[in-house]
Amino acid sequence: MDTPQGPIEMPDLDTHQLEQPQCVDEQLLQTIDCNIKSSNWIQSHHCITMVRQVIKYHPDYTADIVNRYSIPFVDLFTNGKTQIIKNLLRMVKEIFDLGRKFNLEKAVFVFLPILLKKASTDLGHIKEMSQHVLTSFANNCGYDCSFISNLFFILVASGYCNDKSVQISEIAVKLLCVLVQNVGSSFVNLNHDTLQQLMRNIFSLVDGKRQNLRTQSLDICLQIYNGIGSENYLSLMNYSLKQE
Repeated sequence: MDTPQGPIEMPDLDTHQLEQPQCVDEQLLQTIDCNIKSSNWIQSHHCITMVRQVIKYHPDYTADIVNRYSIPFVDLFTNGKTQIIKNLLRMVKEIFDLGRKFNLEKAVFVFLPILLKKASTDLGHIKEMSQHVLTSFANNCGYDCSFISNLFFILVASGYCNDKSVQISEIAVKLLCVLVQNVGSSFVNLNHDTLQQLMRNIFSLVDGKRQNLRTQSLDICLQIYNGIGSENYLSLMNYSLKQE
């Protein structure tokens, strides 16, 4: 893979600007394998663009790509230059945009914690892009009941909704609100232990000192109530409180 010389600003390609790869085969994937963690950031950036091209024109490869490159993706998110991180954020949004057609469970588990942090603690364009990616996640990746139980676990049990950072917790609770709305009446089919833990955490937020979180948590309670009906809601609430 040829490397441009001297100072360079890599192009910020939107999805519609991505060209179709000539061929997607093991040789292409091996090329990405060999260069994605290159010491030369330009090669890594180019590999991410190649991955984006595959995802756009051959979305059936998406799950395999996430499984194959999740470790270097996380490393580049942590240690990469700003241009690499921007390209990764475009890639993750393009992955999440496929959420209604493909199983993206691994992608969510890999990228959601990173996005929550970047959307709350980073500055400028990275923060804005991360928030856009989270919007795509919330709109496209929260409809399968078995999957969403695990999403609740990530947001609640991992402590994001009660994080010491006000911004992280507010973003996490907003996501939780959208996911509950997505599930609707199917909420009662979620994992029972997850439901109990979710309700206990919501109650703790309602009783907390952060006004924004209290308001959002009350909205979640109302959505659950409307989704499952008064009898199921009261039963769930009473049982969850007894387990505290």
